[in-house]
Formats: sequence, C-alpha cells, structure tokens
Amino acid sequence: MYSTVLSGIIDARGNIISKNMNVLLKNLAIINVISLPLHLLASIGGMPE
Repeated sequence: MYSTVLSGIIDARGNIISKNMNVLLKNLAIINVISLPLHLLASIGGMPE
C-alpha cells in the first residue's frame, strides 16, 4: 500500500518537473526565434565594406 502511494507521488513530481521544463524550453525557443534574426541583421549591417 505504502509503495503504491509513494510511487504515485514520485510519478506526480516527475510529471510536474517535466511540464515545467517543457514550458521553460518553449520560452527559450521563442526568445531565440526573436533574437536570432535581429542578431543576423546587426551582424550584416556591422560588417565593414
């Protein structure tokens, strides 16, 4: 009985951590998608001719 409850708690904690990690990675991907083209434009504009 106790092992079943403990197993359920461990699974729930793992799911919460996984969900938080997915949200964090999604936010970082959005930041990268926004910033990479801006950096590309800045690097092209900053090159000496």
